Amino acid sequence: HLAKIHPLVLTITEGGGRAFDFLSAAGPSDVMIAIGFPRYPREELELIDFARREGVVVGAITDSVLSPLAKRANIAIPVRAEVVSFVDSFCAPQLVLTALLVRTSMKNQIRTQARLKRFEELASTQRFFYPGD
Repeated sequence: HLAKIHPLVLTITEGGGRAFDFLSAAGPSDVMIAIGFPRYPREELELIDFARREGVVVGAITDSVLSPLAKRANIAIPVRAEVVSFVDSFCAPQLVLTALLVRTSMKNQIRTQARLKRFEELASTQRFFYPGD
């Protein structure tokens, strides 16, 4: 969602060499937001370490200030995630992410409105959504 309101957002969801390629182009003027909870994927921790070596500022949203992500990040926001059964509940982290997104969008409302208008135009032109019956 951040990419809808900010022009230079890259989302990395897959691992492998491609993620390191993306981060190798980053530097001190860039920010990486790492989101991770137990069992803390090893590759994500390695990406954070790599980003820090490249001079990237790293923020972490994780379950504890003692988590491996928090220990590697410049700043960490601890948010509790619940294990409710064989799946984890990420309601609280999602709420924090939504609040951060809203706050970010409010910092430059003119740019946000222009980018959201452009997205709606693109969505209409490309027929992203079902028009209804």
